[in-house]
Amino acid sequence: MRRLSFALLFALLALPASASAVIGGTDATRPYPYMIAFEYAPADDPNDFDQVCGASLIGADKVLTAAHCVYDDRNGDRRSEVVPPSSVRFLIGTQDLRNRTGAETIGAAKIEVFPEYDADFKGDIAVVTLQRAATKGAPIRLANPATEKPLWAAGKQATVTGWGTSIFLDPGLDYRNRLREVRVPMVSDADCDAAYPLDDPIRGDFYADVDVCAGERTGLKDSCQGDSGGPLVVPDASGTLLQVGVVSRGFGCGYPNSYGVYARVGDTKLYNWIDARAPQSATTTTTTSTSTAPTDGGTTTTDRSGETTTTQTTTTQTPTAFQRCMARADRVRGLSARRRAVRSCQLAQRRRAAYRRCTKRAAKLGTRSRRERAVRKCRSERRAAARRHARVLRAMR
Repeated sequence: MRRLSFALLFALLALPASASAVIGGTDATRPYPYMIAFEYAPADDPNDFDQVCGASLIGADKVLTAAHCVYDDRNGDRRSEVVPPSSVRFLIGTQDLRNRTGAETIGAAKIEVFPEYDADFKGDIAVVTLQRAATKGAPIRLANPATEKPLWAAGKQATVTGWGTSIFLDPGLDYRNRLREVRVPMVSDADCDAAYPLDDPIRGDFYADVDVCAGERTGLKDSCQGDSGGPLVVPDASGTLLQVGVVSRGFGCGYPNSYGVYARVGDTKLYNWIDARAPQSATTTTTTSTSTAPTDGGTTTTDRSGETTTTQTTTTQTPTAFQRCMARADRVRGLSARRRAVRSCQLAQRRRAAYRRCTKRAAKLGTRSRRERAVRKCRSERRAAARRHARVLRAMR
């Protein structure tokens, strides 16, 4: 497991190593609005939440993380089980875990684990439904297996982000408060299979239908304990980031010929399962030219195992205006300017959502005159919010 979920030290010592704060990386050099911190509270102290994994926002109220991040031995019987949603929450809208100003924390309402996930970390993904839609972050779209697999072919550069430790087997002293990033090349299935041979009792197995590897042959750049569940992303032709992996496991951190192993979410088997729970037609960090998710009414596809999956889609969860705004913001040059542009999109989206709620309430009023007065008040509140948000943007550096 390339990123440790909870204090499961045995998992570090057995088979693959759970991933953590990136090895050989730097502090984040750009906004990653989809990147969120997974916080967990143990059974013996249900109010003591602590960051244990990473995760990505893939829909307004949907989070993608590693399956092993949502397992723990809650009752002390030495068997791990899926934790209750009440023990999980997510910190959204900040790259610094110490600075929660302007961020939001949202609890989990439902946890779904990929049904083939097992003790060997095969199919290491889970989709978590939030208690409400996030307003601070911006979802990332998964690379579509039908058209975008060349974007993450062997040799292509990818980026992984996390708050974990930068020293393998660190007892928790070196976890980072600031988000870090590292660029790693994608690795061929053949090379990954050679690094993780079948039935290896030490390194663990590589499953080509649900795993993909990334990392340097010489080591030194990798994810590590605490990064589990975080996203592995690649750019498309326009520079928009797409998610192709979820931090899962690896032998050590940054060891030569010991690549990081990631859940293969840009390929058919895992993509279809995720899309059925968080339709990628509703995700916003893409442009029209690269949006290739299923159309309304659903599609039927067959994965590598021959299993047929029917994927039902829903209407877009976030306005087209927000999609266009985020696409423009992603192309802005300069970290500060790009951060301000992303923040501007988020604030505008918040105003639109508040205005829609206000006008819905107004429409339920009994008389026409009352409805008209209420709508005028909604417009006035929207203008006041725009002035407040303009001051916020001017104050950003």
